[in-house]
Formats: sequence, C-alpha cells, structure tokens
Amino acid sequence: MKTYHVKRAQGQYEPGHPENGFWQEAEIADVNTYPWYKSGDKWQAFAQLLYDRERLYFRMVSQDRHIRGIYTRLNEPVYKDSCGELFLLPGTDPAIGYFNYEINCVGTLLMGYGKERKGRIYVGPELAGRVAIWHFIPGPIKQESPDDSHWEIEAVIPLAIMHALADFPNPGPGTEWHGNFYRCGDDTSNPQWSVWNPIETPQPDYHRPEFFGRLIFM
Repeated sequence: MKTYHVKRAQGQYEPGHPENGFWQEAEIADVNTYPWYKSGDKWQAFAQLLYDRERLYFRMVSQDRHIRGIYTRLNEPVYKDSCGELFLLPGTDPAIGYFNYEINCVGTLLMGYGKERKGRIYVGPELAGRVAIWHFIPGPIKQESPDDSHWEIEAVIPLAIMHALADFPNPGPGTEWHGNFYRCGDDTSNPQWSVWNPIETPQPDYHRPEFFGRLIFM
C-alpha cells in the first residue's frame, strides 16, 4: 500500500497558475501504474493534493496525444473522456463510504458517494456547484487533434459538501484517510487506465476501496 502525505496549503491559491508556488510543496503522486495494459501509449501523469481547514485542493496533469472531452453536464460518464479522478475514503473504516470526484479535460464533474459501485448517491447541482474547477483545455468540448500534447485539471473541494453526505472529523496533522488517483479515457482512440496505488482485478475497476492507498495529513 502506497502512502501520500497531504500537506497543508500555503499561500494564495490561483487556479491555473502553478508557477506562483502554491503547489510547490505538494507531493507528487505518479499515476503511472497500468494494471490492465495491453497495447498503446502509456502517457505519464501525476496528481497532487493539499488541504486547509475548509477545503481540499486537487490537481492532475497528464501527457496525452489523444485528448477528448465531449461530456458537459453534471454526472455524465466523464470517465469515457480524457479524465482525472480522485477517490477518497475520509478515514480508514470502509463503513464510512467513499467519494469519487471524476473530472474530464473540459471540467465536467461526476461526483458520487457510497460504500461500493452499486447504489451510489450522485450529488445535485447545488452541492456540485460549490466545487470550483479549472481546466487547461478551453472547451466547451474537445475532439482529438494531432496537436494534442497534455491536459491539466484543478479542483477546490469544500469539506462541507462531503459532510452533507457523510459524518467524519475534519482532517488535521496525523489524520489518516484512504484513497486513490486515477487517469482514464475509455472512448479515446488510445484507451488506457492508470492508477497511483495498484489495483489487482482482471478488468478495469476503480471502485475498489480495498486497493486504496494511505493519505496521511501533515
């Protein structure tokens, strides 16, 4: 089981401006393990996660020569596009349930909560609208192009929207959560599924909290 140290955010967050130093102290989680690889390009990707008293800050950057983003409405199947994902169990007890934040390259969000893939609760526009998302690809949609090189997404997630669905203490120094970072693109011309913490299943399946890694808040 891998471990990622979630550091406290420092300085002013400016979406889309990593050069300002906000992400400088955040650890890099390489999302470059391909459990179900058969053929095609393995693009390098990484994720970062920070927190403060009220929010989580998520970032993913991926090289990609096959960038697609056609889903534009909340909770559409964005995992079929070029997509970055953050799965979070706010603690270590699977009975709490886990959250999935799935964001395609044009900034469309799919957000759910539950204990397993089946029977998940998907958030409505009021809660989802409180997640601030920045995306490098302008949109409103993106088709694959010979000029494709990479995509980036960032999300600011208020802890309050998670508390609307689950009961858990806010994280602080020493708190342990479990989670995973994923990259996918089911319907691109180069479909690949990469992960941070390895998943041992015969077919692609991200809804497997038993394969989450450790997230230690600093």
